[in-house]
Amino acid sequence: MNSWPNKKLYSQISSICFLLIFPFFSCTQHVQGENKGEDSKQEAVKEVVAVDISPYPLIDTTFYKIRCTPSGAYQSVKSKGVSLRNAFAEEYDQVTGDSLKNKILDQAGKTLTEYILNDIMPFWYGTPWTFEGHTDIPGEGTVACGYLVSTTLKHAGFNLNRYKLAQKAGKPAARSLSISGQIKTLSNCTRKAVKEYFLKNKADGLYFVGLDCHVGYLLKRNGELFFIHSNYIRKEGVIIEPVEKSQAFASKVYCIGDITTDRQLMEYWINNKAIQIVD
Repeated sequence: MNSWPNKKLYSQISSICFLLIFPFFSCTQHVQGENKGEDSKQEAVKEVVAVDISPYPLIDTTFYKIRCTPSGAYQSVKSKGVSLRNAFAEEYDQVTGDSLKNKILDQAGKTLTEYILNDIMPFWYGTPWTFEGHTDIPGEGTVACGYLVSTTLKHAGFNLNRYKLAQKAGKPAARSLSISGQIKTLSNCTRKAVKEYFLKNKADGLYFVGLDCHVGYLLKRNGELFFIHSNYIRKEGVIIEPVEKSQAFASKVYCIGDITTDRQLMEYWINNKAIQIVD
């Protein structure tokens, strides 16, 4: 078992725990002056290099194969995603028949899970939360919950408008990412019940979850369920934690959409198809 990835955040554990009084609206809002269309102008390229981040105490990172310390430069990590996507696209175009194509899509989902979890996310852990946060650079500025999801998906190679997706509430965001239109809504559930549902019904992989006033990723892995999100409680910022330990995971409604286990979404990823943001 290990220590938190941000020493300043770790020191706050000993303080009195309390929940902020949080308004009942989405965790993101429109950024004044931002382009609401597709990112039409190239965002400044800035090298984000690895920093020394210690792993989490609540997670056996070795057993679950979760990396909390970034490696290399962030721009290089983003370039790796383009290479992965192009390699799968080439392989996908060369095969015929649903069986072979589905095998490639399934492998693409497993590869993308590892890429987002262990290449991209380690750079983002410790990035502070604010309601207006929309940074495109991990560890610099602040990031709201919706922008964490939309930005990391865009950096992973998904063809989407990160501003529009981030500004959607949980259910329309889940519907936008579910190309098949199928999402699972769990109502009046405890955190334990959500975990039990996942362990019984879902394959290992990365999922989107929309809560009453919060969004993030769910990771099912080796019989455990983790919540990856920009935590508004105490403005803690980007963390990964077991769902049953997460105060922010409490909700009356959970809207769940497949990401890396959704073959149709994986086909969109490898072929660089535009994801439409719906209401």
